This record gives sequence, structure tokens and C-alpha cells, in this order.
Amino acid sequence: TGTTQKLGFFNATPVVQRTDFGALTDSSGGTADGTVAAVVGSGADGTINDNFAECATNINAIRTVLRDLGLMA
Repeated sequence: TGTTQKLGFFNATPVVQRTDFGALTDSSGGTADGTVAAVVGSGADGTINDNFAECATNINAIRTVLRDLGLMA
């Protein structure tokens, strides 16, 4: 029943819920495709924007999991 035991209970968590920081808004125009690519040289704006889109997508997915598990309010 202590927070160090890491036990979960239906509709309750044994740890203090963290405040939700809100979803990230991606306005880079990039496409999330499951890859963060290396950026070499100049003129790689598309690759950079895709990397930002991928990072934002994954951070939002982590946020969703934390909320679903009840670890974040």
C-alpha cells in the first residue's frame, strides 16, 4: 500500500499523479514516419521538419500512455 511498492489498484494509483503538460502541437509541416533521420548539410529542411513531427508524435503517445495508466492526471 506504500508508494514504494508500485502496486496498482483498480481506479487508483499508489503514486502521486503528475499534472498533465498538454499535447504538443506540431506546426513543422513534417511527416511522422517512425524514423528520426540524420541531417547532413544545408537544405535539409524537409528532413528536419519530419524529425520534429516524429518527436512530437512520440511525446504525445507517451503522454497518452501515462494518462491511461493513471500516472498523470
